[in-house]
Amino acid sequence: MASFEPGTLIIKGDVRRAYGLQAPAQEVYDYLSNIKTLLLPLPNTRRLQIGTKSGKARVFTTVQALGILIDGVIDVEPGYEPENYIIRLKTPAEPLGPLPPGLLSGRFQGFIKVTPTEKGSQVSSRIVLAFDAAQVELLNLVPRVIIETSGPIVLQEYAENMCDEYIQNLLRNFRRWQAERLEGKA
Repeated sequence: MASFEPGTLIIKGDVRRAYGLQAPAQEVYDYLSNIKTLLLPLPNTRRLQIGTKSGKARVFTTVQALGILIDGVIDVEPGYEPENYIIRLKTPAEPLGPLPPGLLSGRFQGFIKVTPTEKGSQVSSRIVLAFDAAQVELLNLVPRVIIETSGPIVLQEYAENMCDEYIQNLLRNFRRWQAERLEGKA
């Protein structure tokens, strides 16, 4: 994961999930390899920008941390290993553009692996979401000890809830996509 300057206060959530899809692994991987398809189901996404040449994306989102709604930006760079059905997501070394005023900049790392099963495919994933609490002016009024003790718990819970909602959205979108493909073949 991208590093922060020494002395900053990092709050991080780290979540692992696995879920099944009733489709061949290659079909699931092809579906997930489209960065727009992969990121649109993210909860609380207000806008998604995708670089036409780079394939990198900028997600504009709202994050709730320590009881505060925070508008943020997360830049995402995908990496693909089609022979292993693996997708890696990370915050690029260089931001995709200047940070819009008043928005928090988050760090993101993701790993997705599609594995064939007897009933279709299993998708195993891990995401790490982090931000520097010092970026949020209101949090500067909160004693550091409270942020250090409560912040990680709150962001972890947020990340877990976000992942669960994301999976539900992704499964619904995938089933819709599958149905549309089947209708197109008929």
